Amino acid sequence: MIRVLIAEDQAAIRAAFSALISAQPDMTVVYAARNGLEAISHPADVAVLDIRMPIMDGIEAARKLQCPALMLTTFREESLILAALEAGAQGFLLKDSSPEMLLDAIRRIARGESYLDPTITATVLKHVHSSQTSVSTPGMTERESEILTLICQGLSNRRIADHLKIAETTVKTHIKNLLRKTDTSDRVNLVIWAARHDLI
Repeated sequence: MIRVLIAEDQAAIRAAFSALISAQPDMTVVYAARNGLEAISHPADVAVLDIRMPIMDGIEAARKLQCPALMLTTFREESLILAALEAGAQGFLLKDSSPEMLLDAIRRIARGESYLDPTITATVLKHVHSSQTSVSTPGMTERESEILTLICQGLSNRRIADHLKIAETTVKTHIKNLLRKTDTSDRVNLVIWAARHDLI
């Protein structure tokens, strides 16, 4: 059973989320808070947080919570998205997304995965595209740094291979090493990891 914590300042939206989540056979709502301050004292498996709330917003709450957070927002501002990722948010979803997308995001995050709304991903990648520098970290080879940069730019394995003039199997090997070195599980997590470490 996935224990879900909700923090949303609008009562109607808070009630709708609670009803939807409570109706799922594999989920239960542990608490529905009006702001981040109310939320942080309630343990859960996944926190669903409105990014903008009075008293304490979702970004600050995500920093203080001991569980992964899914941020919900009507805003597409790049600064908010990156701030939330840096605060440790594991997912980002627009409030006008379908109920199915919300439930899928909660389940993925509960499994230890990340979830980014496609339009949010585009915003993150837009930020990456504006950067002309390669991303890297100690222990990462120059080639791995190049590949991480290209992943952040949204290139597929085939396009990375063509760009670097190497075999696609070699690209896959480098990506496997990147996932191990950054302790991430997939390409989305790699982009989030790079954002959190101010590398994009």
